Parts: sequence; C-alpha cells; structure tokens
Amino acid sequence: MRMTNSHPVMQKPADSCCDDNWAQVYIGLGSNLGDSEQVLQRACWAIAQWPSVRNLRMSNWYRSRPQGPQDQPDYVNGACCFTTHLAPRTLLAALQQLEMDLGKIKQRHWGERLVDLDVICYGQLILNTPELTLPHPMASQRDFVLVPLQDLAPDLVLPKFGSIQQCLEQLPETFLYAVADTSLCHQPDKRIELLHEKNAEAVI
Repeated sequence: MRMTNSHPVMQKPADSCCDDNWAQVYIGLGSNLGDSEQVLQRACWAIAQWPSVRNLRMSNWYRSRPQGPQDQPDYVNGACCFTTHLAPRTLLAALQQLEMDLGKIKQRHWGERLVDLDVICYGQLILNTPELTLPHPMASQRDFVLVPLQDLAPDLVLPKFGSIQQCLEQLPETFLYAVADTSLCHQPDKRIELLHEKNAEAVI
C-alpha cells in the first residue's frame, strides 16, 4: 500500500486487459453491527485483492443516524473508489458475494446490517435494470454517501444529479453527525460540522 494525494492506495500489478476497458467505480460502504470500522476495512482490503481491481482508495469513516427504523444502532459510513474491468452487473454480484462472505444477513428493509456495499456510480454510465440502477438512485439524497465521495473526488459529477457540491447544497435531510476516523485521509474535514449545523437549524 502507498499514499497518493493523501489517500491510501492499494495497488495491484497491471494485468493484460487493455486500459480502455477499465472504468472508475465508486462504492458506498455502511455498517452498524459488530466492529463496523474493522468490517468496512476488511471489505476494502478484500476488494483490493481482486485481480480485476486497481488502485483502490478509501475515504474517511463517518458516523450517521439510521435512515430507516430508529430502533437500531447508528452507522459507520464511507466510500472507496477503484478502477475495474468487471462489467457493472458482474461487479454487483461480486460485491453481494463479498457481503455474504463477511457475514451479512438482511433482517429488514433499511434495517441493521453487518455490511452494505453499494455501487454508487460506474464511470458516467446511466443504467436502469431490475438488478442495478446507475448512478445509485438515492445517492444524491444521502450525505453519508456524498461526503465520503467528496473525500475521494471533490469534482466528481454524478450522471443525472450533478456535482457532489450541488447535491450537498440540495439535501432534503442530513444524517451524518461525526467523523469516525480521519486517519485514512490525514486531512481535517469540517464539512461534517457544517452539515450538523444545517440539521440543527432545520430542527429549530
């Protein structure tokens, strides 16, 4: 592992696939059961070992209140990005298998879970199938997705939704309330404080 642009980079040697076939992918991560930060770290390291993945980078970890039922623990959220030559649906299947390997058992809709790995965007691809919608249809409405993405790519534009900053400015609701771990990026982050202030103003 080496550091690039203040983010950890887990590199795999280049394989025989043509660079034109590699896409930049962003994955949202979440957990609210067990040692959540360790689980998400393990997920990132597992993905980094896939021969089909290059240059995985991780965001800070953040804490957020649940979006669904409130009788569950708060979440740890983050994001990772990498390049891959896996097709979108193949990538989704691989992530779902990794979730199961890590011990995920879905108990209820938007309920507690050991690990959640969501494909947020796959290059600038727009896709709408029963199995997968790209970009993720809820990405622009979730600060626990947008803020980690901003760690990784401040200028990222989500197809159909606009830039990360535009999405943050139009949030209907906020969920993040603390930075869980900034050691991955080594950069102080004040955006979460602004989001918290915005949420407090909405309550008042």
